[in-house]
Amino acid sequence: MTSVFLRALASLMLLTVFGCADPAVDRSPEGVFPRGDWRPVEDIDLRVEPGSVLDFTRLFPDQIASNMTAVTLDNQGRLANAARQRQRFLCAPLLFTGAHGGFPDHATADALALELRRRGYNLARMPLIDAALMANATRDFDFDEIQLDRFHYLLAALKRQGIYWMIDVASSWNGAYALPGKRRGDRNAHLLQLEIHYDRAARQHWKELARRALARDNPYSGQPPLTEANLLALTVINTGSILYNLERPDFATQKSRFNAWLEGAYAPTTQSERLQAYHDRALATTRWMTQVLRDLGYGGMVTGYNGNHSALTRLAARDLTLVSLHDFFDMPVNYIRPGNRQMGISAVGARAPDIRRLAAARMAGRPYIVDEYGQPFWSAWRREAGLLLPAYAAFQDWDAICRFGNPVELAYGGSSAPRNQAITPFGVGLDPIARAGETLAALLFRRGDIRSAEHRITLEMNSELAFDPDRAHRPLPEATVGLAFRHAVGLLWRDGASATEDPPEPHTGGAWSAELVFASDTPAALIESRLAPLGHPGGRGDAERGRYESDTGEIYLDAAARYAQVQSASSEALLFDRGLPLALTRLSVDAASEAALIALSAVDGRPLGSSRRMLLIFATDAVNSGIRFGDQKRHTLLKIGRLPVLIKTAWAELTVRHDDPAALRLFAVGLNGARRQELPLRRGSGEVRFRIDTAALAAGPTTYFELVADDFN
Repeated sequence: MTSVFLRALASLMLLTVFGCADPAVDRSPEGVFPRGDWRPVEDIDLRVEPGSVLDFTRLFPDQIASNMTAVTLDNQGRLANAARQRQRFLCAPLLFTGAHGGFPDHATADALALELRRRGYNLARMPLIDAALMANATRDFDFDEIQLDRFHYLLAALKRQGIYWMIDVASSWNGAYALPGKRRGDRNAHLLQLEIHYDRAARQHWKELARRALARDNPYSGQPPLTEANLLALTVINTGSILYNLERPDFATQKSRFNAWLEGAYAPTTQSERLQAYHDRALATTRWMTQVLRDLGYGGMVTGYNGNHSALTRLAARDLTLVSLHDFFDMPVNYIRPGNRQMGISAVGARAPDIRRLAAARMAGRPYIVDEYGQPFWSAWRREAGLLLPAYAAFQDWDAICRFGNPVELAYGGSSAPRNQAITPFGVGLDPIARAGETLAALLFRRGDIRSAEHRITLEMNSELAFDPDRAHRPLPEATVGLAFRHAVGLLWRDGASATEDPPEPHTGGAWSAELVFASDTPAALIESRLAPLGHPGGRGDAERGRYESDTGEIYLDAAARYAQVQSASSEALLFDRGLPLALTRLSVDAASEAALIALSAVDGRPLGSSRRMLLIFATDAVNSGIRFGDQKRHTLLKIGRLPVLIKTAWAELTVRHDDPAALRLFAVGLNGARRQELPLRRGSGEVRFRIDTAALAAGPTTYFELVADDFN
């Protein structure tokens, strides 16, 4: 996971920028509960009902184990199947440390794998397996035999459901070292992410960890995990950037040791030489780790350097076969400790800086996975993440997205593990708002409801820029601010001089099939002016006012209005907190009592106008019972609270334009997709109108509704 400290620093800076660093604090010793009408979720069993509107197995019928082949690349460097057909992945990051209860038993693993498939996932990312396997260990590599068995069984269960794997060889800074009498997360023992770059013992430790965890036969498949075709990628070590780890607030001893070694080995006399030494160690270490994996029998894709956006770290990532990166918007400063802080602002209003950073780091012609992202709980704005990142990821044509973490839970209260007793910042599966967003992500991104960009802009980067002390630490490149909302963007690292600023000419071949190449420091306005003769649509775009329309016309973002929409043949959705009524082609929000995400998607393979089955999402906010804040804007957490989860109730007046309104019926459905209550419709010429009031639902509030024709089967 990306360093909380670094995200916290960015958060505090934005707090100052947006003028909310010192909100009025309620002086009650108990703190405050957020205003609004909150009702408890009545659903307990969260497993999707087979055949329901939330059962996405019919949307992806080819997702079966017999169809799984090693993932390869198409002619544009994107992930593809054996026939070189484009393949996207909706990824479920799964955490099984002690706080999460460890790896599931066999029956639960089978149920979890089936649930992931029904929810639309076809990739599981597994970080921190080292920490889970080393629970209560008294010797190095003393794997808990029960956990090891369950790990192997889970891999097999996922494979049976047609789900690929993405595994971190090492995630914990303590790797597979024994820490008798200490917690697995002790910060005073090791920092394997830094030590592996210079310490021979650390390298041997990593090598042995890879061998024992991934190169031994899985008894449930008869072969080592790293030789199985459905292992999409191995992350050599999570957040392994030297620069990133030297910036961590703790680990003073480990950083001192590394710096002492560096002085002896490289004797850098300038900051630029020091940065070049970092890069040299990064490349040497990556190549060594990759070769170790090859020698162990692994022939697939390798990734790493996934926790830092700096120019120097992005340069190091160019040596990898697959590029991956984390990013979050409004990361809590100190997880769920009392006094923890969030900005409490809209990502749309801030022009989605996480999406801009992620777009800037993508490398042209190389597969790209966003392996962690989110707008974490307890943000009242986190419904935005369910629309923004999946929509722009589809538009940018990224390969996989992974909302962090544990996006599927089987039941409320189904585990006694500490992290399953309440919604937490990285507990997506218990959060009905984040879960609604993941449901939408399966449609917008994996199914491909949003088309990829018509224009692709490549920004050339010179390695010399990464060794410039004034630029090495900064995300790259600044010119992409706003460009990523209008066109596909990517980096192309070259040695030598950067591209000139001559007017671009479209051309085929190269890293992308139709790329426009600019120097990395070309102003965005100049790039736009040179795109104009090519005929790209201007639409409602106005970058100075924070209004951006994608060059496909399917995505629109208005930062000042805190408004965003997507509009395609199969899905329409709106994010709003004011400015009603709002009308798209098929869906209109005529009035609403609360800010919300409202989305309508066909789930029967037809366009919305003729669909016989549609999923309607109405997502507002949700919190834990007993949660308390230091202020009504929810900047400061005092108490995380507990189950049951409470949904903020709201009403909305909606219109859906349809070719056959007389055939439609409307149902409120549970969080598991089961129909709970039929709701009345007002039918007109070519449309239906209806009111949803989640406070008045007989079975309690929900985020899901179903519009279905009588003849649907």
